[in-house]
Amino acid sequence: MSDSRFNVYDFFAYIIPGYLVAFGPMAWIGFSGRITEVLHAIEPYKYVFSVGSILGAYAIGHLVSEVASLVEERLLVARWLGYPSQNFFAMPLRRPLLFSEYRRGYDDNFAEDWKKTYEAVFHRPFDHRAAFLDAFHTVKGVSAPARQRLEVFTSAYGFCRNLAMALVLIVPPFVALSLQAHDPRMLLGGLGSLMAAFVFFARYLKFYRHFADEVFRSFYVLQKMKP
Repeated sequence: MSDSRFNVYDFFAYIIPGYLVAFGPMAWIGFSGRITEVLHAIEPYKYVFSVGSILGAYAIGHLVSEVASLVEERLLVARWLGYPSQNFFAMPLRRPLLFSEYRRGYDDNFAEDWKKTYEAVFHRPFDHRAAFLDAFHTVKGVSAPARQRLEVFTSAYGFCRNLAMALVLIVPPFVALSLQAHDPRMLLGGLGSLMAAFVFFARYLKFYRHFADEVFRSFYVLQKMKP
């Protein structure tokens, strides 16, 4: 991944969620009409505050990313929705009402032919996790266009995953501030955060599925193109 792409990913995947967690609930300042007072107070230190807030948001963003990885990927995906590599090749016995598109598998004929192609290349039985890793490293090392597409999907699903978690994490502060200020409008902020978190979690699943699909289909095409 190039330096510019890395910097852009850092900004969207870490700094924005970090800022949201650090300063999102402080919207109560705007509700209370004290925003001018606060801006005037930090005016002498605005440069220090700007640099410090960026570094702080970046650090918080990494913590948010770790929490998101634990909750969204290792719990919700691994234990409930399944990894794309599972869903593509083995349809679940019961599809959930939510995120049913994420659980959709490949056509039976394509799935069986993919498994045969994989086993012919690596000379071992198909296992969804091992197959995904083998296909990923093969595609990444052989096809530059596919590698670039994978980087785009990785950045997109990482950003959506982290932002969804950041939106969930600011709900309790919104509720606490609402109770403290006796202002029910702050509850609307918490409700809005939950709704936005649901949207971005759905986007995360969409991009995660596209990412895995790109890996499997690119590997399949590369093998079929061999003489």
